[in-house]
Order: sequence, then structure tokens, then C-alpha cells
Amino acid sequence: MSAKAPSVLVVGGGFAGLACATRLADEGVAVTLLEGRGALGGRAQSFVHAATGDELDTGQHVFMGCYLETFEYLERIGARRLVRVQDALEVALVTKEGRRAKLAAPGLPAPFHLAVALLRHGMLTLPEKLACLRVVGDARVRWDDEALDGVTVAQWLESLGQSRNARDVLWDPLCLATLNTSPEDAPASLLAVVIVKGLLGKGQASSLALSTVSLSRLHAEPALAHLERRGARVLLNEPVSALVVEGGRCIGALRRDGSLERAEAVVSAVPGPMLHRLLPEDVRARPPFATLPQLGRSPIVSLHLWLDRPVLDVAFVGFVGTRLHWAFDRARVWGSPARGGHLVSLVVSGAEEFAAMEREQVFTTCWAEMQAALPEARAARVIEWTVVKEKEATFLVRPGQARLRFGPTTPVEGLLVAGDWTATGLPATIEGACASGHAAAREILRAAAPAR
Repeated sequence: MSAKAPSVLVVGGGFAGLACATRLADEGVAVTLLEGRGALGGRAQSFVHAATGDELDTGQHVFMGCYLETFEYLERIGARRLVRVQDALEVALVTKEGRRAKLAAPGLPAPFHLAVALLRHGMLTLPEKLACLRVVGDARVRWDDEALDGVTVAQWLESLGQSRNARDVLWDPLCLATLNTSPEDAPASLLAVVIVKGLLGKGQASSLALSTVSLSRLHAEPALAHLERRGARVLLNEPVSALVVEGGRCIGALRRDGSLERAEAVVSAVPGPMLHRLLPEDVRARPPFATLPQLGRSPIVSLHLWLDRPVLDVAFVGFVGTRLHWAFDRARVWGSPARGGHLVSLVVSGAEEFAAMEREQVFTTCWAEMQAALPEARAARVIEWTVVKEKEATFLVRPGQARLRFGPTTPVEGLLVAGDWTATGLPATIEGACASGHAAAREILRAAAPAR
């Protein structure tokens, strides 16, 4: 790169692209960001519901206290204060029959806090609790063992003697919530990472955290203001049609009008299969790009319900033994009521079945399951509802897929990659996206340092 600040083109304005772009802009790098949609945020943005005027997220996102890269990004753009972190892990649980319990950790050092939380779990027998501790111990020892990437979560749990009940009330919900894939399909390696870096982390690492504002207000809008203050170019409604590679080097990207946006370095912050489509045919046929379509995508479906009365006495609750996974109370999460009534957001992860349903069927199925589990909901009247299907919410994690993930550098000079699908060692999470964006930025700054 030249002695002046390098020019960098970032393609994609989700968490990964924005974490990278803001980090580079803070270092005086000339950044141009192209986003195909009309707003920043990628798969984590908000919209206004026409019938009620309420702002809704495309999907409810839950953070964890161990999301250090995410909090670094939010601190940079002045938004860290908008995320509320639990003092200690506490999750309210309810079964399909209405039985309630909690997974709650005391203020003890790790790993004792998790051991006590498991021993207190009201839906597990004592033998099941002791067996769960075996999973935790195995994860601590083997979380970076490549062999775990070759077996499913279900196979791993079976080998450690986990009962059907332990899976229903603990491991399967944890797998779906963090990996967005069923235990029968997800690799054990990534659940082990969640256990070690999240549940066994120090301090508030295992605590859950929620944004007190919409996702767009949390990061997309502050990031745009941050970039503009530092002279970066942010172009919306500018889908990239192709990445241009000449002489083995990526020199830029073709914009919608066919013009070439040149840069000394290009960061692709789009999903792996999309990157594959953007590459020249001869490049996409070579490793490591050739296998990108195998990553696939996994959906998340949300049902937003406006009710005539409150039905939750907590900010959120996890469902056990139902096809629903989470329910969030808008007023308790954001600290402000919705305009259209008491707003509850229901979430289904790994939602292939629900993504294929008609919207009316999603509504009737989820509403019936919620009423069965929550007696308070049986007397409630639905004022309004809407369904949001994120059919490509995350990449589809499978055993053996660690070999398909790479980055931040690539064999093409000047081309770097960022995104939750890249080789972060983490599941498809906001934290993985931010970590990948920061990793790409570090590589660019490291390469530019001698010249600068």
C-alpha cells in the first residue's frame, strides 16, 4: 500500500462491515462502504410496522456478557450504554404444560456459578444434574479438539449420558438459541465453545444482555453518524454486482450502474454464498472459495403480537418442549410501551418448518402454543400481529464445516473477508460478526503500518 492512508472498500453494512469500517475510519483510513439495502444493519436492523407505527426488529437478538468484540464496537460508536447486561445469568423457563423454573447463577467465581445454577435447576433430577456437569467438564477439556467438529451435538450428549429430559430442558434450547441449528445437525465443537467462553467465562460473561432500543437505533444509525463524522463515504441502495480481480489482485467492485469502485483493499462483509456469486468464475472455482455454497443458511421466524393486556411478568421467557423458543415483552425490554397494545415477540430458531408455513399458520400455531404454556395468555385478545421470516438469518452449521470457514485474508491479494461465517471459531452470532470485522481491519492496518 502507498505511504498515504490506504483506501478501503467495505461491501456490506451489517455488524461485520460496520465494525470493520468504523475501526478503520478511526485510524484515518479512507473508507467507502457500499450497502445494497436502503439502510444499514444487515440482518440486524429495524422497520416501522405500518398498522401500528411501532418500530420492530427483524429478529430479537440476545447478547451475552462475553461479547467483548461487540461491546468494543458499540463503545466506539457511543452506543454501549444502550445495552443492559444482567448482574448474573438468569433465565425464566416454562414448559408446554405451564410448569415454571429458572436457570439462575449466583455471584460466585466460574465455574462454581454454573455448577450451582445446574444444581438448582428445578426441571432436572439430581442424577441428571450430575450428568450435566459431565458435559461441562468435557467441554472445558475438549472445546478446541478438532474431533468435536466431526460429531453432532446430539451424538456428543448421548456419549455423555444425557437423558431426554436434560436435553429438552437445557441442552437442546441452548443449542438452538446459540447455533440456530438442531442438535441433530449442529457440530458439538461450537456448543462446547459456547459453554466454555460463555457459560464458564469470568464475571458477567454468562449473563444475558438486551438492547433497550431497536437494533437500528442501537448500532446502524450511530455507526452511520460515526463514519460520516470521520469522512467515510457510505452509499446505500448500492448493490455490488461483482468483485473485480485483475492479475490476482482485487482492485474494487462493480456498482449498480456498472462503474468500478476502486480501492487498495476490499473487505467482503456479505454471506459466504453471496461472496461466491460476486467472484469471477475462475476465482470462485478455486479453494477456498469453491466450497462457499456448502455453508447454506438457517432461518429464524418471529411473530409479533399486540395484545389487549400484559401476559409476561418478566422481560423474556424460554419455552421448554414446545416449537416456540422465546417470548419477549417489549415494554419490559425497551422500557417503553408499544403504541398498538402490549407487544410480545415470539421467536423460533432453526425454523425451517415455520419458514415454509403460510403466515396465518405461523400465527395460529405459535399463538396456540403460547396460550398452552402461559395461562395468562388464554384470556388475552390479539389486536394485531405480523410475522417476520429471516430465511437467511445465519449460516447453517454442520459437522465438518470448520474446514469451509476461512479469513480474514484470502489467496486473492487485496481481498479480505468478514462475517459471522468466517473463521472466528465462534457460532453465527453478532459477536462472531464483530470479531471478524475487527480481524479484517487489523490485517489492513498491519499491512499498511510499514508504509505509513
